Amino acid sequence: MNCDIFKILCLRANGEFTCNYGAGQKVNLGWATAAPDWSVRRLFADRGYALARAMFRRGIAPWATTCEQCVGLQRNEPFSHDVPTKRLEKLLVEPSLACALRCPSCSRVDLATERPGSTFLSVDIWRRVLASLREEGYLVDLFFFCGLGEPLAHPQLEDIIDCGREFFPTTPVAINTNGNYKFKDAFPRGSYPDRLIVSVDGLDQSSYERYRINGNVARALQFMHDARHAPGRAPAVEWKYILFRYDDSDVELIAAQQKAAKLDIDSLQFVLTHTVEKSTRFTPENIEELPIVWSRAYPETTPNLYFKRPEARPLSVTNSEKLAGFGGADRVRINIDYCRSWSGRLMLRGWAMGYDGSGPRRLRIFIGEHEAGVAEVGLAREDVWHVYPSLGNRRTGFNAVCEIPHALTGAVAKVTLVYDAPDGASFQFPVDYDLGHTGAEQFNHHCP
Repeated sequence: MNCDIFKILCLRANGEFTCNYGAGQKVNLGWATAAPDWSVRRLFADRGYALARAMFRRGIAPWATTCEQCVGLQRNEPFSHDVPTKRLEKLLVEPSLACALRCPSCSRVDLATERPGSTFLSVDIWRRVLASLREEGYLVDLFFFCGLGEPLAHPQLEDIIDCGREFFPTTPVAINTNGNYKFKDAFPRGSYPDRLIVSVDGLDQSSYERYRINGNVARALQFMHDARHAPGRAPAVEWKYILFRYDDSDVELIAAQQKAAKLDIDSLQFVLTHTVEKSTRFTPENIEELPIVWSRAYPETTPNLYFKRPEARPLSVTNSEKLAGFGGADRVRINIDYCRSWSGRLMLRGWAMGYDGSGPRRLRIFIGEHEAGVAEVGLAREDVWHVYPSLGNRRTGFNAVCEIPHALTGAVAKVTLVYDAPDGASFQFPVDYDLGHTGAEQFNHHCP
């Protein structure tokens, strides 16, 4: 039995470390303090993590009922965290438990009355956590500011962002927000995150406010506009649109994509949810009916529905630097982050860049022998820039939505990306995918 609480830390606004999934938000794994001798090493050695390690080694869920409800429990996986890893996939941070909105499925109000301690994360505690991670040689792949409250409600949010960059200058910072703020008031000093994920469920106020009670859709849309046109190093902007039964008409979904294109944001994700307000028009079983009309729009699910999410499983390497005999070696890099085959379409996301930092002139997509389309290139990828800062290219991302050819037989397909360089050279990067694979395989492997 295994769990990812050993590689994803979740720090709450009151300084408490908890499990990172919703079901485990009341499970205490320890506390952070601003004391100079506080350490991550002791956190992993103390009661919470020690209990988890001992129980997982024996194949027993440490917090029985809570663990059984958790989508992150890996029942049939061998335990792999006897020695704490020195690399964290994510550090989830809840800067604030305060929020002006009253979303029906949010447990924030109930927890605010039960949870001890501060509503806002102490900058001194945050600094001590970061200092300990650096002192003890940890790598952190991502700082993700989210949680049950609104991160932008923290009065010292820019200090929190600056602290993260002081201790881990190459780690990207992402924030999930409802966007009901004036952008310049939220970031008066210009200390922006690398990515903003803005939850705006609907384009009309009448549908939007059904879930985002007390929210203003015009303000949230203006926030995305201002973020996209911020002076200096503007953040990447992603619109997160949860599909509810009152915001899922074709007219509104198409209008949202048209608005996203006009705003020129980086992407728009339509999220299938499991909550009682969920859309009944669109489910993982009929997602092909979702009217996708913009190349940067794509479907997604909440973690509770990951087991139903189609995942094209790679059968060969997805990073060109790992492909023996790649024709573009020492010239270009190509990486496919994921491939999905929903709605009779193939959806690819990734990044591509020359060794000199230049972007591709064009990135063509072939499925088998059929030229299926051309990727949209030049999308913001601050995470890639953090790895290759000297190349100076912050817009190495690509996104492609291609029709799967009717002539394709069988579940396995060869997907080839053809990188057309500015100097006229072309380089082919083939990857074999099992298009019949879904998240259910992983889910069923984990579940009895």
